[in-house]
Amino acid sequence: MKVLLFLCVILIGLGQAESKCRSGQLTVQPKENELQPNSCLMIEGYGTQQKFIESLADDMPFFLESDSGEQIELNLINYNQGGFRINQSILQPKKSLVPGNQYTLVFKNPTSPESIPQSLNPEETTRSWMVQTDTPSTPIKLMIEPKFIQAKTQFFGCGPAANAEFEFITDSNTPTLVKTEVMDITDGTTQRYFIKTTHKNTLEIGHGMCSGAFSYKPKHEYQARFSIMNDCNTQKDNWTDWVEFENPFQDFE
Repeated sequence: MKVLLFLCVILIGLGQAESKCRSGQLTVQPKENELQPNSCLMIEGYGTQQKFIESLADDMPFFLESDSGEQIELNLINYNQGGFRINQSILQPKKSLVPGNQYTLVFKNPTSPESIPQSLNPEETTRSWMVQTDTPSTPIKLMIEPKFIQAKTQFFGCGPAANAEFEFITDSNTPTLVKTEVMDITDGTTQRYFIKTTHKNTLEIGHGMCSGAFSYKPKHEYQARFSIMNDCNTQKDNWTDWVEFENPFQDFE
């Protein structure tokens, strides 16, 4: 009886995981409650929300609204298609935000049916931020070159999560947005995506069981390079050297 109950719990868990992966999710960053006057916003969609993220290039249904009612439009400055069922858009306010003011992300009715997401989480699409008054005078910098730590593969209900973990030490205590480029040395293809440091000293590149920025092919060799994105007004990349790393799927057929 206990064995049967255990199997039922496992099957229910697997079913819930599969259902989650088959659906989709929309997320907005930064997750923190503060912005810099020159900050960007990042909107990601996985699964069923990928088409909505693609549509932002033609129909932008978001804007920022201040407490005083001022509406600030957003420009799409970068779009990336992730390696595994996820897309992202980087949005820039059309004017600098005023320090000390609070701004709320507002979703307006889009003009195109393709621009209507299948579902919206109010916690994501009505996020608010306070603009910092003590803007850092110097950009975030790397303290040392990124160093590969380990490859990690875990198996879940919908499939494996595969990531390469890097040591990524900056002079900032806050999560850092990093433009990341992964090259498949074996076939010469590249993938590019903006990801955030998981905490101060590490950066993970790969995917979870449902979606992720980078995907890997068994037996292929890979290398990565990184460029810290300090603000929206400076688009010049400052790439690190290429760092070769172990393929999380290296031993898979």
